Amino acid sequence: MNLSAGRWVKVRTYDNAGNASPVVADPVKLDNTAPTLNITSPTIGSLSLHTGNNVKLQASTKDKQSGITKFKVFVDGNLVATKVHGPFSYPLKMR
Repeated sequence: MNLSAGRWVKVRTYDNAGNASPVVADPVKLDNTAPTLNITSPTIGSLSLHTGNNVKLQASTKDKQSGITKFKVFVDGNLVATKVHGPFSYPLKMR
């Protein structure tokens, strides 16, 4: 089954007495395509990072079907920030 293709979903409910509701059908298109991410700053090779330097991490993201809901920043595998609205940026202090 191709999940990104359009499908019709039909639903009917039943109560404890066995009565059934009418069938309700809706077209559904599931998004199974990951968003894209591009780090826009700092660019590779643009900085000489030293202890104590402050760096602003900036990124652009796109998702054509369902949109972006959050942006998470990890440093050495640890979650350090979550943003739910753009612009997506995070200040990093080099240690």
